[in-house]
Amino acid sequence: MRSSLLSTLTSFRFLLILFAASCIIFTVFLTHTLTPLYLRRESVDCFEHARLKAESELGPTTAPNARNLIVVAGHAIWTGGSQQGNADSEWILRPFQKGQQSTFVAHIERGIEELVKDQNSLLVFSGGQTSSLAGPVSESQSYYNLAQSRGLLSSKTEELSLRITTEEFARDSYENILFSICRFHEFTGQYPSNITVISHNFKRGRFTRLHRAALRIPEANFNFVGIDPPGEISKEGELNSAVVPFSADPYGCFDQALVTKRVERNPFRRRTPYFESCPELNGLLNYCDAEGRFFEGTLPWDSKELHEVNDTY
Repeated sequence: MRSSLLSTLTSFRFLLILFAASCIIFTVFLTHTLTPLYLRRESVDCFEHARLKAESELGPTTAPNARNLIVVAGHAIWTGGSQQGNADSEWILRPFQKGQQSTFVAHIERGIEELVKDQNSLLVFSGGQTSSLAGPVSESQSYYNLAQSRGLLSSKTEELSLRITTEEFARDSYENILFSICRFHEFTGQYPSNITVISHNFKRGRFTRLHRAALRIPEANFNFVGIDPPGEISKEGELNSAVVPFSADPYGCFDQALVTKRVERNPFRRRTPYFESCPELNGLLNYCDAEGRFFEGTLPWDSKELHEVNDTY
């Protein structure tokens, strides 16, 4: 009898231990599977709530009729001065840019000319805070300041000034286009129908053949205006520093020279806001393929669904 009782107690104790172990295993399972899923959902919901809240706090756009994007790609930073951009000493220049300041002014002037011609356009000066020597001043803001200083805007209507903005994060020519598209979307609530880029003419192939193709912008919707600096142009320099690396790495994400250039041109550690303000482009903004293949996801300019998003923004 005593032996039978001990055996029963032992079995019961074993069952209790087994039950406790099962509870522990089940708890661990819940913690490592269902909880992360819940937290991930909560994180997504919080992000979407923050995005919608930020949008609700924006006022109406000052360019409601803008459908076309004009990009003036920045190349240097104007620091101000009585010569209004005509002197080298007023610019933060790399050695090979000496004497090119008149071309930068010409780019600004041409951008404003294009804006005047097209009442349905938005002009974006594009270029980030690329030099520690200039302090936290962007190429794009300095271009706008120079346009004002030279009286390029004072003689125009107020309506024209309301169709000019800056894009302050681009570090290279590819980002000049992509980030300006994002800035257009931030500013107008839609993506552009047509794009005109103003830069050095010797970069024409880089913009029209490489960047345009990488972004899958139709040729019919892309225009390039090239104005070269004075003097002899090094075709070999453009080939080796841009055409060859961007041909192998269309998005500038793994080629060491291209990546290093972006790091060096961001001394103030800026981060773009476009993942939040242009969610339709997150796949493209994050994309990198070590084989150099083009992004194949949906883009606003080839998706009917996203064009509908534009119309109801």
